[in-house]
Amino acid sequence: MLKKHVIVIFSVAAFIAIVSEAQEPHVFWYKALLSGYALAENNPGPGIPSDAIVHEGMIVSATYSNGHGYDLPHFVVGSATGDWQAWSAAIWSKDLNDSAMTGRVDSAFAVGEVRDGWTEDSYNNTGPIHIKCGVVDVSFGISMWGRNEIPENTEWKDISFGTLNYTLPTIPGTDTMLSVDGLNGRLSVNMPSSLDGQFLRLTITKQVNYILANSGEFAIVFLVPSNQGSTGKFNLYADEDRNFTYEKTLINVNGSDNPWTEDGNTVHVVAYGDLTNGVAVQKKVPGANEDIHLNIAPNPFNPSTTISLENVRKGGNIRNVIFRIYDIKGMCVHAFDTPLSKVADGFLWKAANLPGGVYVICTHVGNKTLSKRVFLQK
Repeated sequence: MLKKHVIVIFSVAAFIAIVSEAQEPHVFWYKALLSGYALAENNPGPGIPSDAIVHEGMIVSATYSNGHGYDLPHFVVGSATGDWQAWSAAIWSKDLNDSAMTGRVDSAFAVGEVRDGWTEDSYNNTGPIHIKCGVVDVSFGISMWGRNEIPENTEWKDISFGTLNYTLPTIPGTDTMLSVDGLNGRLSVNMPSSLDGQFLRLTITKQVNYILANSGEFAIVFLVPSNQGSTGKFNLYADEDRNFTYEKTLINVNGSDNPWTEDGNTVHVVAYGDLTNGVAVQKKVPGANEDIHLNIAPNPFNPSTTISLENVRKGGNIRNVIFRIYDIKGMCVHAFDTPLSKVADGFLWKAANLPGGVYVICTHVGNKTLSKRVFLQK
């Protein structure tokens, strides 16, 4: 049952304080902090506010094509130029459906990074997409698994008996009609991707407020009809198992050439409002590598030492980190080109062939420059 609030405004400052509190951002993203995502990164990146509360419970994203008959753990919405595919999608959030999660939001969005691949045709194409967005009760399907036992990359048929298409009954009073323009993706398997690092969001405010106000297990669905003018299509990275691997063959490519994501897990919900914080939360959103540290141990050393970076965040357009080592005269004596995903583990610098003395190790990560002196004892 929705609560009625009466707000008396005593001053502009008080009004701003009330609005700021009511607009508290919440993010529902499976294992986002555990996976070390750079949530605050923007363009490319999701641009999550630094004061957002992060809820890491399970997310189920699923899709179904009425034309193909495919039931997949993906997130595809729309059709194609022939208007026959009719891809629909759904999202269920464990934490959003938790009985301890109550309140009301002023705005809410389903968000994900666009996946720009090619299989017979583009994963994304321009054109209008007519979407019926609503809420579906999936309590029986969730209870069969147990809400704490839902497997990663679950398909829609695993949590609901109804087919995920435009005829699926939604809860009365939860529907909104969304008009979305599809995006122009890669034009063939041999053409480069054109949507690298782009995020797409869909308004789900009405649906989220219904879930917050009612007990049960509810999924938000995005339903597209066949042959009704939906000639656009978009495809989002929705791999909750975090095992996505870029693959390209002579006829297929399964994603963008340079995406923000490294593991494919990007579908999430962002909500702004006054919610309870009773569900496993983390107040601090990690910044875009602003807390990164350069570690060197041992120091002093002879003949080798380990170089590593601490607090490196995954995601973004940074794929490799170049380390340069300079002697006291400013000459570069060595350079390492290391994958970003491996710098946290560290790598060994062997300096047996160099004279003893002071050296400076430098690197750049994004807009941050790091350097540290080391002493080679001989």
